[in-house]
Amino acid sequence: MHSVLFVADIDFERKLKWQEFTHEITKEPGKIDGVERLSINVWLLDLTKPLEGLGKFSHLATVHNIYYSVLVLEGPPKWLPSDRKPNPIPDRIDQEVWSIRN
Repeated sequence: MHSVLFVADIDFERKLKWQEFTHEITKEPGKIDGVERLSINVWLLDLTKPLEGLGKFSHLATVHNIYYSVLVLEGPPKWLPSDRKPNPIPDRIDQEVWSIRN
């Protein structure tokens, strides 16, 4: 296990809880090695570093009653170069496999 995506469920009916959660989370990653925010509710947690990030995120979600999902990534993330456009491989679209075409 290399890293995980931590995806918090945004519940706008409980806006105050979400704001409290994100306030605490946004001040935490700067202090935690191996945490990168990818979206408003998605963080990449590097598990080759200490597991402090995963522990804090799951703890704060529990404290603020925020539902979350964790997607385990077996290897390091493969980032697309910013100057390339991803194109689906025609015979493997159903498997959501992507390649970069020049």
